[in-house]
Amino acid sequence: MIVTVIITGVAVMALLLGKLGAKYYVAGEKAEQQREQTASLLAEMNTISVGGILPDHRLTDLHGDDVWLSEIVSERTLISFFYTTCDLCVDDFYAFGEACKDSSAYRYFVFITPEDPEVVGEFLRSHKISALILIDQDEEYGRELGLSVYPFSIIIDRENKIHDIISGKISPQIFERIIKINAATGT
Repeated sequence: MIVTVIITGVAVMALLLGKLGAKYYVAGEKAEQQREQTASLLAEMNTISVGGILPDHRLTDLHGDDVWLSEIVSERTLISFFYTTCDLCVDDFYAFGEACKDSSAYRYFVFITPEDPEVVGEFLRSHKISALILIDQDEEYGRELGLSVYPFSIIIDRENKIHDIISGKISPQIFERIIKINAATGT
């Protein structure tokens, strides 16, 4: 029984690895480890997959206004679930800031956190970051998706189709690729 579970888990991971990272991962050993980690998490989550549709959800912005996720997506949008107390998440914000020197590019990235809006606002001010932040009150959306680690990022298109899923730190090249895709399509 245990052997069957292990073999099944390896088969699922192998199938997922074939679909992950084709466009957005950077080559190398660390990227391979990150793909393996993501495949393992997706097998555990069993809620979303590359090629599937990300469920829409109503969240709130830092001003308390309701925002449907589907209303703010571009040709390619990276949605990153984060915590301000997570070191890897903070690293992602620095990479995001570096890639988004052009102030119009920030709209291709959505950051979602269950934290208090005041805490998040102070984090943004102290790090001098301008970003689209949405609040997942009570982690409702995160639970719906089965999230268990942060940062966790999903790249979707205008139809909410999932193009990639990334568990862990995002490389600056990923931010740059999303900006280029949107620039090429004029969005």
